[in-house]
Amino acid sequence: MARKHRNKKKQASSSTAAKKRQRNKVHHPSDDELVCKTNDLQQAIERNDLPWLRTLGRQPGLYCYLVLNGNTHPRNTIAMKHKDESQVALDVPRSLSTWPKSLTGKQRKKLLPQLNHVIVQTLRRYPDLNYYQGFHDICSVFLLVYGNQDAASQLTSHAMAESLEPILRELGLLDTLITLEDPELGAFLQAAGVLPFYSLSWVLTWFSHDLDDFDLILRLFDLFLSSTPMMPLYLSAALVLADRTALLQQDPDPSALHSHLCRLPLKNQNDMDGVIARALAMEARWDPRAIQSHANVALDHTSVINTLTTHEEDIVAILALKPEERSPLDLNLAPSSSPSSSWHMLMMMGAVGIGAAAILLARPDLLSQSYERRGD
Repeated sequence: MARKHRNKKKQASSSTAAKKRQRNKVHHPSDDELVCKTNDLQQAIERNDLPWLRTLGRQPGLYCYLVLNGNTHPRNTIAMKHKDESQVALDVPRSLSTWPKSLTGKQRKKLLPQLNHVIVQTLRRYPDLNYYQGFHDICSVFLLVYGNQDAASQLTSHAMAESLEPILRELGLLDTLITLEDPELGAFLQAAGVLPFYSLSWVLTWFSHDLDDFDLILRLFDLFLSSTPMMPLYLSAALVLADRTALLQQDPDPSALHSHLCRLPLKNQNDMDGVIARALAMEARWDPRAIQSHANVALDHTSVINTLTTHEEDIVAILALKPEERSPLDLNLAPSSSPSSSWHMLMMMGAVGIGAAAILLARPDLLSQSYERRGD
């Protein structure tokens, strides 16, 4: 009888788990829905209706850029080498190993030289920009979608500036955004001394480095392409907020919490529609300037978040600015107000390098001592 009871209990548990997985599964449209949405998308393209295109791109189940194949006209190959090509040569062989799962070894071997061409030609076309580790992940997605290395070679990223300092400033807003939505969780993370470095690859690669579901990666790329440049940060905050119960039960150890937070994209992979809905709601509640004011952290006046533009020449010119040519946005803040200690630590790590950040995360005592010395 006891064995039968255990079997029934196990069956009930399995049934409950199966229902939960089904409920959390990312929405995929039926054939009829797909035809309807594709028709809407085609009409929006024909009318050049960008607001409607953005609306469609933020809805689940339709990958807009599968239709928007970009400008596929071939461009002249540039022979002048870029200073970062040696790093590209190291990163490309490690690419396309996680997704898509259907990719065969033969297909991957054929795609890798094309991926190298995409990245190298982008860098040679814009010699004042800089390669960063993670750009190869973004280029891989576009190459797979377009199937055309000329179309995929027209990418730039706001992380291609001379240093990652502008990106670190963006990450400095994450704690504030979490606290605005959930003061208890925000206070817990800040008291534990957790810095938002766990979200660095999320923002740099649009989560493509941290997920293994290619359909979901396409879904997120649609969302980001159809939203303001702040959306990766909203989604990062939404991921953390979705895990609040588990986080508040953790020991307040910064290294352990950092490791836990790094795994959140995979952990929430089957419930990403709920996370996206939360991110969209935050976008409606908190505009970028308000978040900067609450954080007392002003992004550069020329940050893509503060100067949303679609003109290629403007984007490249902004990214090519030297640090001394950049100035923070004037937020009209009170003279007595000052940024949080976590923001100071982020800027310190930006100065010493990301490699040193790994050491400091493993030894939070060194981080505290270093920050205290800066305050003396």
